Amino acid sequence: MPKFEQRKTKEITLPASGAIVKIKEELIGSDLDQIADASSDGKNTSTVALATLLILEWDFEKEDGDKEPITEENVAKLNAKDLFAIVKAVDIDTSFLEGAQS
Repeated sequence: MPKFEQRKTKEITLPASGAIVKIKEELIGSDLDQIADASSDGKNTSTVALATLLILEWDFEKEDGDKEPITEENVAKLNAKDLFAIVKAVDIDTSFLEGAQS
C-alpha cells in the first residue's frame, strides 16, 4: 500500500552570489494551493513568488549577523541567475503559472 513520503529537499549553491540555499525538490498539493490563493488575491504568481515558496533556508545575513528572512521582498533582490537556478533545480512544470494569472 502506498504511503506519503517525507518532503525531499536539497541544497544548491547559487551561481551569482555563491549563497547556499536549501530548497524543496518538488511541489505538493498545499504548495499549489498557496500559489492559487496568491493568484486569487491578486498577488504575484511570478518567478519570485515561486522561488520564495521553494526556499526553506539560506545563508544570507543581515549586518548584525542574523539571517535575512525569506520573503518575496528579499528574494526579489536576488540576481536573475540565482533566481532561475532555484526554479530550475526543482522538478516542476511551471506552465501552470500562466493559467493562474488569468
